[in-house]
Amino acid sequence: MNNEFKEEPLLTAYINNQLNKKPIEFTAEIELTDFKKAQDGRARAFGKVFNDSRKRFEDGVEIITFWVINAETYKTDGYIKTQNSVYKIREPK
Repeated sequence: MNNEFKEEPLLTAYINNQLNKKPIEFTAEIELTDFKKAQDGRARAFGKVFNDSRKRFEDGVEIITFWVINAETYKTDGYIKTQNSVYKIREPK
């Protein structure tokens, strides 16, 4: 193997990606109430927003996001990404 980890190439790519990842900066938190995906693949999230760093919304205000970029992976990602925002998914209290 020609890599510093002396591992298989795919494993090395995974390790390198994990080491280079920067922490995600969340714009706000969202308690999801619904997630709708259209037939064309575009999706929007519905929920209550909290801790909005841009002070656009007060805590608990219900919003509908713009188009969700990570519609296929948002559950495993733990966040919802739109063009201008990243919402950390939080469980209802």
